[in-house]
Amino acid sequence: MKTLPKISFFAILLLGFIFLWACRKNEVENRTIATVNYYYSYFPIYVGSTYIYKVDSLVWNTYKFKYDTSSYYLKEQIDSPFIDLAGDQAFKVYRWWTKDTTMAWTGERVWTEKTTKNEAQRWEENIRYLRLYFPVKLNYAWNGNKYNNIDSFKEYNYFYKEVHKPFSLAGISYDSTVLVSQINYTDALESHIAQARYAAKVGLIYREESDTSNVGNGLTLGSYFTKQTLLKFTK
Repeated sequence: MKTLPKISFFAILLLGFIFLWACRKNEVENRTIATVNYYYSYFPIYVGSTYIYKVDSLVWNTYKFKYDTSSYYLKEQIDSPFIDLAGDQAFKVYRWWTKDTTMAWTGERVWTEKTTKNEAQRWEENIRYLRLYFPVKLNYAWNGNKYNNIDSFKEYNYFYKEVHKPFSLAGISYDSTVLVSQINYTDALESHIAQARYAAKVGLIYREESDTSNVGNGLTLGSYFTKQTLLKFTK
């Protein structure tokens, strides 16, 4: 019986090592991809889930030269899914408001939201916002107005200011939340700040926004201040 030349033996051995290395590399890469946590739980969409918020506002009254205050309650409920124009599954969000939760909810509006591999999108009064970007990472920045043309200042880019932090709000403790800086624009004439906090397995729990104008002589007047606080969540 003939024996293989030594060079053929070593070539076969080398090919075997290369094959095993390639298999091991693919296995490690696939396992790494499979274990990446995108943290979609910060923007959960459960059909039937209901959110009740309290919204408090201060709006500057130029005629009275003082702030007018107002408060109301907002209810949101996730409704039936549908296939949108992009071919993705999206969900209707029904919204109502009332001055007193013991009274009837009125003023029904319908918004839309969906998640894709990397984005949590929301259509608010037919304006499309990119509210969260996945995977969630500290300081990661993105254009929240990627899908609309209302962003006149580049400084309005969103970024994760805090990630995976416990937080308490309105007597409720949340194990893990993220804080998103949405608007952070300041110049000599104006300061416009907005940020939102999301809790894992719940979604939006708090949002605040202020727009303050400098009228000179060291006097600063606010166009408006508003905050939205989650009081109750059921799913």
